[in-house]
Amino acid sequence: MAFQLSTILQPSPRSRDSLILIENTGSSPWLQLLQSSLTYLKGATIVVVCVLYPAEDILPKTLGLTRVRVVDRTDDIPGYQDGENGIEEEVLRVLDEDPVVLIVDSADTICEDKQSHSATYNILKAWHANVLKRPSPSRLILPLRSNSRLLTLLITPSFSSSLVHLILHPPATLQNLAADYLTLPPPHSPAPKFWPIFSGLSTRGEGEPLLWGANGAGWGDEVVVEILIRSASGKRTVDRTLEGWRRSGPSTLEDLEELKQIWSRQQLMTNDTPDPMQNLPFNLSLTEAQQQSRAQVPLPYAHEGMAKRQPTASVAAGSILYDPDSADDIDEDDPDEDLDI
Repeated sequence: MAFQLSTILQPSPRSRDSLILIENTGSSPWLQLLQSSLTYLKGATIVVVCVLYPAEDILPKTLGLTRVRVVDRTDDIPGYQDGENGIEEEVLRVLDEDPVVLIVDSADTICEDKQSHSATYNILKAWHANVLKRPSPSRLILPLRSNSRLLTLLITPSFSSSLVHLILHPPATLQNLAADYLTLPPPHSPAPKFWPIFSGLSTRGEGEPLLWGANGAGWGDEVVVEILIRSASGKRTVDRTLEGWRRSGPSTLEDLEELKQIWSRQQLMTNDTPDPMQNLPFNLSLTEAQQQSRAQVPLPYAHEGMAKRQPTASVAAGSILYDPDSADDIDEDDPDEDLDI
């Protein structure tokens, strides 16, 4: 089975996905997802801008260091690195003509250091414009917190016409959805029913309390990934799907161990539902011959037994026909008084 996550994390030379946003809650295992994507990248130089995490925490152990360049700014003091020593200029200097994958571990930290959302936006915009000049599959990967104010700025088409937006959800969100709302992801439930409920739960952040509550076990090695793809072809549509992810790679939602119980519960509900067609004294299904026989039966008359009223003699043009009833007050002196003409 082909997964969209595999296509995104392992891009082909023809890939046009120049911007990937990984929306996470901070505690979600987004680093494992990022490391999985770096493992399968071939033929591209990897530039890692370390602002919050050390490089050894971001790069997978099996990745060769010959094509990796690290811009380490974890020791920066806000207000003391400007001009030629600024982070924007240093990153632009290490980018070359080869296909490049630029990873910024924490754009929110840069925003805190700059104390300006517009300044951070302009820096990221300059980096993305430089990435666009490189051959495919060059891309800019930005992990962002779900509550980041930069998120609303970076998902706009003015920043990038194409976009891959990966939102990490705990499997407990789908468990809560199945238990409280009796709703499963498509195709097990209609998409118009599922997405509004799921989006509401995600926006309110109801998945995190389930993880860290009294009965929660925290994040495991499995993640539900919401994938939103906006192409650069000019279409005003966004493809939206859900897929699972484990340490071994992408998977279906049905293969996630933490979601096994909702599929088994759904199977039990399906088996326990009685068939309304069973134990009937008659058959509701007609064969083709029976359908043809039924079609040949003439329809009964609407008023069988009632004589058809014959029309009276023709009336001259312009005449008024008036049949008085019991409610009329007939005046012999003025018989036309009750006529409303």
